[in-house]
Amino acid sequence: MPAPTTRAHLDVIAYRCTPKLLDGATVHLRQFSTSFTSLWTLLDRQYKNIVKRDEAQAPHSVLTNALRCLSGGYVFFDPKAGLLATRHPLEDDVLRFPVKSPCLAVNGLPAFGVAV
Repeated sequence: MPAPTTRAHLDVIAYRCTPKLLDGATVHLRQFSTSFTSLWTLLDRQYKNIVKRDEAQAPHSVLTNALRCLSGGYVFFDPKAGLLATRHPLEDDVLRFPVKSPCLAVNGLPAFGVAV
């Protein structure tokens, strides 16, 4: 079998980022308090104890998926940094249920009307 040929260069396409290209796109950032990140660290530790695997992570995808549905757009959540990025501003009331649900579920309480 012949050896694969390699290329000595990399082709890259670049676009100049202009306001017209972004067309008014915005990102809203929310920095949570240290008490929130401490709570999430505790949640993560409880989840690892339940599944009995140190490499497991608390299911923060529940939070991001719920917020994507509620906001109708992009959501990024970094629980360790306590950072939430969304395309649309989110009120505290909108955040309350998606943040509370993983905490309830990990503790065996009914998060979605059904105990896990």
